[in-house]
Amino acid sequence: MIARALGGARQPNTGKRGPDVVARRWVVEVKLRSRLPLWLEQGLAQAEAAAKETGLKPLLVLVVCRGRGRRAKRLAILPLEVLSNLAGSEVIRDEGDAANR
Repeated sequence: MIARALGGARQPNTGKRGPDVVARRWVVEVKLRSRLPLWLEQGLAQAEAAAKETGLKPLLVLVVCRGRGRRAKRLAILPLEVLSNLAGSEVIRDEGDAANR
């Protein structure tokens, strides 16, 4: 599902390090969890609620402050369907199988 949504291909598990999916613009590492940390779920819910109210797309940005004199690391999290649409790939809406790469 993830590979198809991004117009890429799932990579075989060879026992060596490597990405789970290779797409046109990205190498994708997929991490499966039964739950996300509560603060992350709340941030996603807040972004989705604001998106629904405004008619815009949800985006959650995490900023990791690494300490004095070091650059902050910024990460963007958005629904796969939004990323797929931005990438011009097939839009997948099957949320039933989260482990399907």
